[in-house]
Amino acid sequence: MMNVVFIFITTILLSIFNIFNITYKGNEINRIVMNIPLNLLKNSIVIEEITEDDFNAYFLKDEVEKDIKKYLNTSLKGKINEYNLSFFYYKYDSNDILIKDNSNKPINFQLHFHCNYYKNYDLNRYLKFRIEEIWG
Repeated sequence: MMNVVFIFITTILLSIFNIFNITYKGNEINRIVMNIPLNLLKNSIVIEEITEDDFNAYFLKDEVEKDIKKYLNTSLKGKINEYNLSFFYYKYDSNDILIKDNSNKPINFQLHFHCNYYKNYDLNRYLKFRIEEIWG
């Protein structure tokens, strides 16, 4: 009888420990992705013109993608083996409808991050970045 109780308690404790580790790892990856440094993004912004009321600026697509990938590769090393990233550059038309921005001077983009960090546990995050919000 004591063996059954011991096995039962051990199983419960190991399950709790395993759930804690899975949750901790997921939260750690989530924090890294959600806290992409603003300076990293600011370094890939080109400011063309500054006036008292406004400024014209845009993201350098290649630069922002390269910097984000480098940051994630460095920060996630040893935490996950692989992840997927996609970038969607967008703008708003005259009716405030979101449309794809195919220009070489995008002012907004959405980052989609996806990884599988433990068996069937996936992390999907969509982050939006706008020059207006970054520069405040």
